[in-house]
Amino acid sequence: MNLKEKIDNLPKTPGIYMMKDKYGDVIYVGKSKKLKERVKSYFVNSKNHSRKVKRMVKNIEDLDVILTDTELDALILECEMIKKIRPMYNQLLKNHENYSYIKINKNIKYPYIEVSKEIEDYSLYFGPYTMDKKLDEIV
Repeated sequence: MNLKEKIDNLPKTPGIYMMKDKYGDVIYVGKSKKLKERVKSYFVNSKNHSRKVKRMVKNIEDLDVILTDTELDALILECEMIKKIRPMYNQLLKNHENYSYIKINKNIKYPYIEVSKEIEDYSLYFGPYTMDKKLDEIV
């Protein structure tokens, strides 16, 4: 099945998509609550696309998708896959040292919420976020 057919047959459900180059290497991982609409948007000739996106689209030869039950599941899986695969067009999340997370310690006796720079235990984490000052206010 060629790329256009794959895109046309995508579901309108949550999940992640992994764009591949001619060598089969994953060059971008993204998530969406409606996969078909999101992936199709890359291939619409739009003046709104950044140079990065235009360059990336020229290199896309194939794609894989993983369906998820919810948009949150897609977000979590996207973050995991970016950290694992380290695709060249996911520059922002590669350098995760610059990001913060909202951490909720699930200790039943003494639960707490805080801003964290690292994912280090089995607490519940939300993020990554770039707005450190705003996160402190939110927490």
